[in-house]
Amino acid sequence: MIRIRPAGAADGPAIARIRAETWQVTYAGVLPEQLLADMTDPESVVREGEWRRAHSMDGVLIAECPESPAGGAVSGAPASGAAAGDTGPGAAARLPASQPGTGSAGAATTGAATTGAAAGGPQDPVGFAAYGPERAEDDEPGQPGGDREDHGPAELYAIYVVPRQWSTGAGRALLDGVLALAAGDGYTDISLWVLEANARARNFYEQAGFAPTGEAAVLARLDGVMQVRYRRMLDQGPG
Repeated sequence: MIRIRPAGAADGPAIARIRAETWQVTYAGVLPEQLLADMTDPESVVREGEWRRAHSMDGVLIAECPESPAGGAVSGAPASGAAAGDTGPGAAARLPASQPGTGSAGAATTGAATTGAAAGGPQDPVGFAAYGPERAEDDEPGQPGGDREDHGPAELYAIYVVPRQWSTGAGRALLDGVLALAAGDGYTDISLWVLEANARARNFYEQAGFAPTGEAAVLARLDGVMQVRYRRMLDQGPG
Protein backbone atom coordinates (compact mmCIF):
# COMPACT_ATOMS: atom_id res chain seq x y z
CA MET A 1 0.00 0.00 0.00
CA ILE A 2 1.83 3.05 -1.29
CA ARG A 3 1.24 6.71 -0.50
CA ILE A 4 2.71 9.52 -2.61
CA ARG A 5 3.35 12.96 -1.11
CA PRO A 6 5.51 16.04 -1.75
CA ALA A 7 9.00 15.87 -0.28
CA GLY A 8 10.19 18.26 2.43
CA ALA A 9 13.57 19.23 3.83
CA ALA A 10 13.37 16.50 6.47
CA ASP A 11 13.31 13.88 3.68
CA GLY A 12 16.89 14.68 2.61
CA PRO A 13 18.55 11.80 4.49
CA ALA A 14 15.89 9.31 3.36
CA ILE A 15 16.30 10.37 -0.27
CA ALA A 16 20.07 9.86 -0.02
CA ARG A 17 19.55 6.42 1.54
CA ILE A 18 17.06 5.40 -1.17
CA ARG A 19 19.43 6.51 -3.91
CA ALA A 20 22.34 4.56 -2.42
CA GLU A 21 20.33 1.37 -1.80
CA THR A 22 19.06 1.44 -5.37
CA TRP A 23 22.46 2.04 -6.90
CA GLN A 24 24.03 -0.82 -4.94
CA VAL A 25 21.70 -3.30 -6.64
CA THR A 26 20.93 -1.70 -10.00
CA TYR A 27 24.48 -0.80 -10.96
CA ALA A 28 26.40 -3.75 -9.52
CA GLY A 29 28.39 -5.11 -12.45
CA VAL A 30 27.57 -2.03 -14.53
CA LEU A 31 29.70 0.60 -12.80
CA PRO A 32 33.24 -0.20 -11.62
CA GLU A 33 33.12 -1.81 -8.17
CA GLN A 34 35.24 0.83 -6.43
CA LEU A 35 33.38 3.74 -8.02
CA LEU A 36 30.05 2.28 -6.93
CA ALA A 37 31.38 1.69 -3.40
CA ASP A 38 32.66 5.27 -3.17
CA MET A 39 29.31 6.72 -4.28
CA THR A 40 27.24 4.64 -1.87
CA ASP A 41 29.43 4.43 1.26
CA PRO A 42 27.83 5.59 4.54
CA GLU A 43 29.82 8.83 4.75
CA SER A 44 28.80 9.81 1.22
CA VAL A 45 25.16 9.08 2.02
CA VAL A 46 25.28 11.25 5.14
CA ARG A 47 26.85 14.14 3.21
CA GLU A 48 24.30 13.81 0.42
CA GLY A 49 21.43 13.73 2.91
CA GLU A 50 22.59 16.94 4.56
CA TRP A 51 23.05 18.61 1.20
CA ARG A 52 19.54 17.65 0.13
CA ARG A 53 18.11 18.78 3.47
CA ALA A 54 19.55 22.26 2.83
CA HIS A 55 18.09 22.68 -0.66
CA SER A 56 14.67 23.06 -2.23
CA MET A 57 12.44 20.02 -2.60
CA ASP A 58 10.15 21.61 -5.21
CA GLY A 59 9.31 19.02 -7.85
CA VAL A 60 10.27 16.07 -5.62
CA LEU A 61 7.78 13.38 -4.60
CA ILE A 62 8.17 10.71 -1.92
CA ALA A 63 6.67 7.19 -1.96
CA GLU A 64 6.08 5.72 1.45
CA CYS A 65 4.38 2.69 2.94
CA PRO A 66 3.54 1.57 6.50
CA GLU A 67 6.40 0.43 8.68
CA SER A 68 6.30 -3.16 9.92
CA PRO A 69 6.51 -3.80 13.69
CA ALA A 70 10.20 -4.63 13.20
CA GLY A 71 10.81 -1.23 11.64
CA GLY A 72 11.00 -2.27 7.98
CA ALA A 73 8.51 -1.42 5.29
CA VAL A 74 5.64 -3.81 4.65
CA SER A 75 5.72 -5.09 1.08
CA GLY A 76 2.47 -4.85 -0.82
CA ALA A 77 1.03 -7.30 -3.31
CA PRO A 78 3.07 -7.43 -6.53
CA ALA A 79 1.92 -5.15 -9.33
CA SER A 80 3.37 -4.43 -12.73
CA GLY A 81 5.55 -1.43 -13.41
CA ALA A 82 7.90 -0.78 -10.49
CA ALA A 83 10.91 1.40 -11.09
CA ALA A 84 14.22 -0.37 -11.34
CA GLY A 85 16.38 2.64 -10.64
CA ASP A 86 16.79 6.22 -11.78
CA THR A 87 16.77 7.93 -15.14
CA GLY A 88 20.47 7.20 -15.54
CA PRO A 89 23.29 7.31 -12.98
CA GLY A 90 23.89 10.99 -13.73
CA ALA A 91 20.57 11.78 -12.09
CA ALA A 92 21.96 11.75 -8.56
CA ALA A 93 24.20 14.69 -9.36
CA ARG A 94 21.64 16.21 -11.75
CA LEU A 95 18.85 16.58 -9.18
CA PRO A 96 18.38 20.34 -9.04
CA ALA A 97 19.67 22.15 -6.00
CA SER A 98 16.82 24.59 -6.48
CA GLN A 99 13.85 24.39 -8.79
CA PRO A 100 11.40 27.09 -9.74
CA GLY A 101 8.11 26.37 -7.95
CA THR A 102 6.05 23.58 -9.46
CA GLY A 103 2.68 25.00 -8.52
CA SER A 104 0.63 21.88 -8.01
CA ALA A 105 3.39 19.84 -6.36
CA GLY A 106 1.33 19.54 -3.21
CA ALA A 107 -1.63 17.99 -5.00
CA ALA A 108 -2.62 14.39 -4.43
CA THR A 109 -1.41 12.04 -7.13
CA THR A 110 -3.51 9.54 -9.02
CA GLY A 111 -4.15 5.82 -8.63
CA ALA A 112 -5.35 3.52 -5.88
CA ALA A 113 -1.78 2.79 -4.83
CA THR A 114 -1.38 6.36 -3.66
CA THR A 115 -4.21 6.26 -1.15
CA GLY A 116 -4.00 2.87 0.53
CA ALA A 117 -1.65 4.03 3.27
CA ALA A 118 -3.44 7.27 4.00
CA ALA A 119 -4.51 6.05 7.42
CA GLY A 120 -2.34 7.06 10.37
CA GLY A 121 0.71 5.23 11.63
CA PRO A 122 4.45 5.39 10.95
CA GLN A 123 5.37 5.62 7.27
CA ASP A 124 8.65 4.49 5.73
CA PRO A 125 9.98 6.36 2.66
CA VAL A 126 10.73 3.74 0.00
CA GLY A 127 11.15 5.82 -3.15
CA PHE A 128 11.34 9.28 -4.65
CA ALA A 129 11.07 11.04 -7.98
CA ALA A 130 12.08 14.51 -9.14
CA TYR A 131 11.15 16.55 -12.19
CA GLY A 132 11.34 20.08 -13.58
CA PRO A 133 12.21 21.96 -16.79
CA GLU A 134 14.17 20.04 -19.38
CA ARG A 135 17.78 21.10 -19.30
CA ALA A 136 20.09 21.89 -22.19
CA GLU A 137 23.09 19.66 -22.71
CA ASP A 138 25.42 22.42 -21.51
CA ASP A 139 23.48 23.13 -18.29
CA GLU A 140 25.54 22.58 -15.17
CA PRO A 141 24.65 19.24 -13.51
CA GLY A 142 22.64 19.65 -10.36
CA GLN A 143 21.21 23.05 -11.33
CA PRO A 144 17.80 23.93 -12.77
CA GLY A 145 17.66 24.65 -16.47
CA GLY A 146 15.26 26.28 -18.86
CA ASP A 147 12.36 28.57 -18.06
CA ARG A 148 9.14 27.15 -16.64
CA GLU A 149 7.14 29.99 -18.11
CA ASP A 150 7.60 28.71 -21.67
CA HIS A 151 5.63 25.57 -20.74
CA GLY A 152 7.79 23.48 -23.03
CA PRO A 153 9.31 20.09 -22.23
CA ALA A 154 9.74 18.79 -18.70
CA GLU A 155 12.41 16.35 -17.58
CA LEU A 156 12.20 13.46 -15.14
CA TYR A 157 15.49 13.94 -13.33
CA ALA A 158 15.37 10.83 -11.16
CA ILE A 159 13.10 8.06 -9.95
CA TYR A 160 14.30 5.53 -7.38
CA VAL A 161 12.57 2.76 -5.44
CA VAL A 162 14.43 0.60 -2.92
CA PRO A 163 14.89 -2.96 -4.20
CA ARG A 164 12.65 -4.53 -1.53
CA GLN A 165 9.75 -2.50 -2.99
CA TRP A 166 10.27 -3.34 -6.65
CA SER A 167 7.16 -4.81 -8.31
CA THR A 168 4.81 -3.38 -5.69
CA GLY A 169 3.53 -0.48 -7.82
CA ALA A 170 5.61 2.13 -5.99
CA GLY A 171 7.56 3.14 -9.08
CA ARG A 172 4.46 3.47 -11.22
CA ALA A 173 2.68 5.49 -8.52
CA LEU A 174 5.63 7.90 -8.40
CA LEU A 175 5.77 8.19 -12.18
CA ASP A 176 2.01 8.73 -12.45
CA GLY A 177 2.33 11.50 -9.87
CA VAL A 178 5.10 13.21 -11.84
CA LEU A 179 3.18 12.94 -15.12
CA ALA A 180 0.02 14.41 -13.60
CA LEU A 181 1.86 17.29 -11.93
CA ALA A 182 3.96 18.11 -14.99
CA ALA A 183 0.84 18.19 -17.18
CA GLY A 184 -0.91 20.36 -14.61
CA ASP A 185 2.04 22.76 -14.69
CA GLY A 186 1.50 23.20 -18.43
CA TYR A 187 4.40 21.17 -19.77
CA THR A 188 3.76 19.64 -23.20
CA ASP A 189 6.00 16.58 -22.97
CA ILE A 190 8.58 15.01 -20.69
CA SER A 191 11.96 13.43 -21.30
CA LEU A 192 14.40 11.37 -19.26
CA TRP A 193 17.83 9.81 -19.51
CA VAL A 194 18.34 6.16 -18.62
CA LEU A 195 21.42 3.97 -18.63
CA GLU A 196 21.57 2.05 -21.89
CA ALA A 197 22.36 -1.17 -19.98
CA ASN A 198 19.42 -0.80 -17.56
CA ALA A 199 16.96 -3.06 -19.36
CA ARG A 200 14.55 -3.23 -16.40
CA ALA A 201 14.16 0.54 -16.20
CA ARG A 202 13.89 0.93 -19.97
CA ASN A 203 11.09 -1.61 -20.06
CA PHE A 204 9.35 0.25 -17.20
CA TYR A 205 9.47 3.54 -19.11
CA GLU A 206 8.32 1.95 -22.36
CA GLN A 207 5.32 0.43 -20.59
CA ALA A 208 4.51 3.95 -19.33
CA GLY A 209 4.43 5.37 -22.85
CA PHE A 210 8.00 6.65 -23.23
CA ALA A 211 9.89 5.98 -26.46
CA PRO A 212 13.60 6.35 -27.27
CA THR A 213 14.51 9.51 -29.16
CA GLY A 214 17.72 8.16 -30.65
CA GLU A 215 19.83 10.52 -28.54
CA ALA A 216 22.70 9.16 -26.45
CA ALA A 217 25.39 10.59 -24.20
CA VAL A 218 28.50 9.28 -22.47
CA LEU A 219 28.81 9.83 -18.70
CA ALA A 220 32.53 10.43 -18.47
CA ARG A 221 32.52 10.88 -14.70
CA LEU A 222 30.96 7.42 -14.36
CA ASP A 223 33.66 5.56 -16.30
CA GLY A 224 32.13 6.27 -19.70
CA VAL A 225 28.82 4.44 -19.37
CA MET A 226 26.25 5.30 -22.03
CA GLN A 227 22.83 6.79 -21.33
CA VAL A 228 19.96 7.18 -23.80
CA ARG A 229 17.06 9.62 -23.89
CA TYR A 230 13.36 8.77 -23.82
CA ARG A 231 10.36 11.08 -24.31
CA ARG A 232 6.55 11.02 -24.19
CA MET A 233 3.77 13.55 -24.62
CA LEU A 234 1.76 14.66 -21.59
CA ASP A 235 -2.01 14.46 -21.33
CA GLN A 236 -3.25 18.03 -21.03
CA GLY A 237 -6.88 17.10 -20.33
CA PRO A 238 -9.93 19.13 -21.42
CA GLY A 239 -9.56 22.82 -22.04
